[in-house]
Parts: sequence; C-alpha cells; structure tokens
Amino acid sequence: MQKLFFRMVDFWSNDRSFSVVLGILVLIVFILSPLKSIQFPTSGILLELFLTILLVSGIFAVSNRRSVRYPAMVIGTITFAVKWLNAISYNQILTRIDLLLSIVYFIALLVVILQKVFGEGKISLKRIEGAVAAYLIIAILFTYCYRIIFSIIPDSFTINFTDGPLTVEEAANQFTYFSFVTLTTTGYGDITATHPFARSFVMLEGLIGQLYPAILIARLVSMEIESKRSSKKSSKEE
Repeated sequence: MQKLFFRMVDFWSNDRSFSVVLGILVLIVFILSPLKSIQFPTSGILLELFLTILLVSGIFAVSNRRSVRYPAMVIGTITFAVKWLNAISYNQILTRIDLLLSIVYFIALLVVILQKVFGEGKISLKRIEGAVAAYLIIAILFTYCYRIIFSIIPDSFTINFTDGPLTVEEAANQFTYFSFVTLTTTGYGDITATHPFARSFVMLEGLIGQLYPAILIARLVSMEIESKRSSKKSSKEE
C-alpha cells in the first residue's frame, strides 16, 4: 500500500501528469458542467466524480513535500466528505463550505502547477499543457468565488437570460461561462456584476486574464533561450 502511495505521488508530482489534469479539466468545464445544467442523467454524479479525481491528484501532487503532506490529506478528506454530502443532499451551508474548501484546494494545485511550469529545465509539450491547465484552474477559481458571492448576496449579479431566480447550484454553469468570458475579456453583457464586491473580483479576473498570457509567453520564451544557451555551452565544453 505504501509503495502504491509513493508511486501515485511520483506520477502526480511529475510533468507527465499535466496531460491527465488538463484532460480532466476540459471534461469538467466543457462537457460535464453543461450536461449538468440541462439535467442530463448521471451528469451530476460524473461531475462530482471527476472533481474528486482532481482533488485526489492535487493531494498526491503536494504529498512529495513532507511539510504539507498530512495537512493536504486532512483538508482533502474534509473536502471530499463535504462535497459528497452536499451532492447527496443539497444544503446551502454545505455548499458554501464546499466552495471555500475547493478554493483553497485549487489555489494549492495552481501554485504546484505553476512552480513546475516555470521551474528550471527544458520547455516541453507537457509544460505547455500545464500552463493551459493553470489557465483553466484560474477560471474555475473565480467561478467558485462568484458562486459564494451570489449565495450571500443574491442580487450581486444580473443574469439576463433566466426567467426567475436561481439557486447557487442552478447558477453554477452560468458562472462558469461568466468566468471564462471575463478571463478572456470577451464581455457579452448577458451576465453583469452589480455589487461593488462582485465587480472587484471581475476586475481582478480581467486583469489576470490580460497579464497571464503575456507573462507566460515571455517566461517560456526566456526559459527556452536560456536552455538552448546552456546546451550550446555544455557542448562546446565537451
């Protein structure tokens, strides 16, 4: 059992796990979330299942560091329990706790991925996949933030294409859409932030959406140039 644990830690803490994480994120955001919003059979269970897989992957990803291994496992276990309790029996308080714990988890996963993407070494396809996965995680993070704000201040957002008031769960896919539209600074105007606190998060996400690609490209290009210089220098020395 211990060998299996450390094998999983080795896989999820390695660059090769980026492909799996990116695949899961694409499945969650672009397939399962829309299916859940139209109440497609079993889509809700599948969504929670893949979110759980992502949660477990994050626990293994940070478990190679002894200082955070056990806190990560404790937080992950609590998040897992709250998530599935809320999935079985929807409760507003459980939903808020689930969202807060998920924000903590995704921030930790984002930090781990970005450290690997911007770490020393040759630029590879896996690192690019990690950078794309980090971009999707940023959008998901803000989705959770908007959902918490909406649950506390119901009139903090105006959703123009709905007939009546929505619960936090019913509005989940709408806020996923809104987060990606904001991050990419598209701004169709069909969902708008009306509360000052909500607007501050929208401005922050829009700013990150502008800066992240620019910083990412500049950093990856500089890392690739440095990697080629190091290779040429070592080959000359030989």
